[in-house]
Amino acid sequence: MTLRHAIMQVNYYVCVRTVFEDDVEAITAAGGERRWVPLREAAGMALTGLTRKVLTRAHLLPSAPLDMIAPSSR
Repeated sequence: MTLRHAIMQVNYYVCVRTVFEDDVEAITAAGGERRWVPLREAAGMALTGLTRKVLTRAHLLPSAPLDMIAPSSR
């Protein structure tokens, strides 16, 4: 998946790849840390906008209802 992510006036184009569990050791930098998180737990975590966008577009995280995003006019 490739997507555009903008921060301020800078556009980033990010390519997301599938990594299989058997390959994780080979592609992790020496001394690098990682932690597998269940998707139900990820939804409640403080995620970056880019992470949330990737998980939502991959249909791994439900998108927030629009009334949660838009300010209320009440």
